[in-house]
Amino acid sequence: MIEFPALLDRRSGLLKIDWHQAAFTSDQGTELLEIPYNELQISLSGQNSNQYIIIHRRYPEKIITVQDIKAIELLASYGVTSAKQVLKNSKNKNRLRWIAWSLPLGGLLFFILLFPLVLAFLPLSTMNSFISPQQEKKIGLWIAKMNGPIEKDIENGTTKDIPLQSVKSLAEIIKQNSPELQGIDYEFYVSPNKESNAFATLGNIIVIHQGLLDEAESPEEVAGILAHEMAHIERGHTKKALYKQAGLLVGLGFIGLIAGPDIAALIGKGADLVSMQYSQIDEMSADKQAFYFLKNSQISNQGLISFFARKEKQNLLGGVAKALSFLSTHPLSSERIAQQQALAAMDQVKTRKDLKLTLKDFKSPQKNSK
Repeated sequence: MIEFPALLDRRSGLLKIDWHQAAFTSDQGTELLEIPYNELQISLSGQNSNQYIIIHRRYPEKIITVQDIKAIELLASYGVTSAKQVLKNSKNKNRLRWIAWSLPLGGLLFFILLFPLVLAFLPLSTMNSFISPQQEKKIGLWIAKMNGPIEKDIENGTTKDIPLQSVKSLAEIIKQNSPELQGIDYEFYVSPNKESNAFATLGNIIVIHQGLLDEAESPEEVAGILAHEMAHIERGHTKKALYKQAGLLVGLGFIGLIAGPDIAALIGKGADLVSMQYSQIDEMSADKQAFYFLKNSQISNQGLISFFARKEKQNLLGGVAKALSFLSTHPLSSERIAQQQALAAMDQVKTRKDLKLTLKDFKSPQKNSK
């Protein structure tokens, strides 16, 4: 005989099941009801169908309630027909309940996973309706400040010595000589960050690291980098990339909550390989556009070629890099050099004799003092 906690009407006790009958015994040990299996009837009850009602056909007013499904499975094993039917109905209801939960959840997950792709392929006109230019500017400044202090952040200290005016002067030459740039309200900042890097972000903001300026070997090199970042904004690459990254962050956040941080991290690594901040196509497009911005300004693209060549030498990736080119955040420098050389060969650039800026204008005071 196997016992299960149960209620008879509202009295607690035990449902005792053996091979020929079920019986209810109160907590005091008094047997209150016996039900032969040929008189036993079972049905589902409860809001979630998680209670089982057992009655004696001849005494339907006496109701035994049990929640342990194992009691019903045991009765079914003894050949109680209604127990078998209740188990079947319970499984069907559980299946329907699972479908009812899984369909909207699955739809939500499907939407979350597609969200980055949807954002990536939306036209810029649609993206512009999501946030206002003022909001873009605030977000862009927040992103810029995440990479270190910029000149407007600090009233005293070394940031006052950063050659921001030289960067602005050079960018203005590029802007004034390309009609497609003249309607864009660019903002330029120089960060004291020593890493050799530059990036464009929302709000038409471009940040140049002092480390890149200190590494530069000519004003034309700085001009090439500025033209490249200005092209990213003019082409809409910056906004598209940041919306894509925002979608990935939202998607991975939900995946982390549902599937766990390890799965989210694994998916995130795969996403980084497939879609980095700028796609290779966007990078090559910005390089090509930068060439024409430089040409319009009568600035040689040799500085940009020199920058790429130095980066290629620093990376020291060689043949392995060529094999894994499509996995890289940016196209390989050798590919970018080849593109610039081909453009220069097809379209000769008449260069100006004097940019009115020297390499010293871009260096940090520490570099100039040496």
